[in-house]
Amino acid sequence: MGALPALTAGVPQAEQPSLHQRVALGLLCTGALYRQGGEGGHWRCRAFPEQAVRDVTVKALAARGWARLQTYRGLYGEERACATQTLAGRGLYTRLGGRLADARRAPPSAERILAELEDAAAEVERQLAALTAEAAHLVDEISPRAARLEVLLAGRRRLDARIADLARIAAEQNGRLAGGRRHG
Repeated sequence: MGALPALTAGVPQAEQPSLHQRVALGLLCTGALYRQGGEGGHWRCRAFPEQAVRDVTVKALAARGWARLQTYRGLYGEERACATQTLAGRGLYTRLGGRLADARRAPPSAERILAELEDAAAEVERQLAALTAEAAHLVDEISPRAARLEVLLAGRRRLDARIADLARIAAEQNGRLAGGRRHG
């Protein structure tokens, strides 16, 4: 039997990726890799979610120009990242004879999208409950003050009415005194 051809035949030594990098390049042929667990976490693709790629491997692919990293803000402001394959990365993987070079991109998983939507709905419910509790606390805090303010305003109205009565009485008395002087 003859020797098996090397997987990296025809690829210059300087361009030969490690085994982990070859696996990651194959996964990138099926779609973007998404980071899980924050900085230093693992990366996964939708087509093979059970396969995890280490963060250092994805960064090495990006450093060599075989992948492009993109960061974006998630639904609740957390920083997320995805890695996509560059043309150089796809060309290298094809030259290496990778079995996923012509793979179709995986469609989004309906179950995963549903789970993300359920997580988002749960977060909205949690925030709504927190806001409702805060509003109830504010109402409880304001209610005694509102009642006290109503008492003060009623007192103010009584004082204003009494001042108006006294001003009317004073005007009448002043009128009588002034009228009595004319006749007296």
